[in-house]
Amino acid sequence: MDMPQLIARINERHQTHFTLQHRYATGENQGAYALRTPSGGAYVLKWNRKPPWLQSVRRAQHITAALADHHIPVPRYLLADAFDDGVTYWIQTALPGAPPTPLRHSHVTQVCAFIDVQAGKAVSSEANWSAYVLAVVFQGESGWRDSLEWYSAATREVLARLTDLVAGKQACRLRRDDIVHGDLGPDNLLVVGDRVSGIVDWDAAGSGDRSLDLSKLLFYAYDDTAIRADVCARIITISGRAALDILLAYNILAQLDWSIHHHSATAVDAGVVLADRILQDVATT
Repeated sequence: MDMPQLIARINERHQTHFTLQHRYATGENQGAYALRTPSGGAYVLKWNRKPPWLQSVRRAQHITAALADHHIPVPRYLLADAFDDGVTYWIQTALPGAPPTPLRHSHVTQVCAFIDVQAGKAVSSEANWSAYVLAVVFQGESGWRDSLEWYSAATREVLARLTDLVAGKQACRLRRDDIVHGDLGPDNLLVVGDRVSGIVDWDAAGSGDRSLDLSKLLFYAYDDTAIRADVCARIITISGRAALDILLAYNILAQLDWSIHHHSATAVDAGVVLADRILQDVATT
């Protein structure tokens, strides 16, 4: 996509005066682009060619507006629209800070408090993450289980252990009426020192069990024992022990499949090592 041309089309349609600054370094899909206005306003442009994506973006617009009313540091969607050629674009306010390196316990404590605000506030039943998680783990939705089956003996062993972990838990009732971000890894957090200054990338947000968002933080910060103990306890309190096992299985499947298709063999090996650690821990607690 020619970014200057896309920005020119947006400016012409909306009578705006955005100028391109740079592409953000994080993000593995189309990425995001920093924009400025003549008055110095800072914004973020994202785009996609998926035909139904505008509906998702507008749902995210409603969700973030609801969270902002509760003083959660989320971006405001200034524009969300699509051109006739299938390009969907959305422009949000830019938030201060950068992804945490490393993610600290103090950051997680703040995010957990923000996630608690998501309880019971789903704006609709669309994009139900709980239904999707259960379908992935128990029915092979998304094809992630197939990826682990064919990739290597090590990933097949992980899959077998995951299957044992969730056996008999199909009846687990995940929450359905929370707001769910859906991809709340450290790259989608912004911090300034110890303060969490932003939670971004709500484009796939929907309804479901907010413990999914907690489990993403748990998965990516698993080596930090304080974070691990705190977040595990929170998930069990909110959704139950069976839900913790299912959500960990989901995250292992998601990460290994992504690494298989987008990263190196070394990254897959590292994912297998982490999965082994998690599975060993949950088997003994």
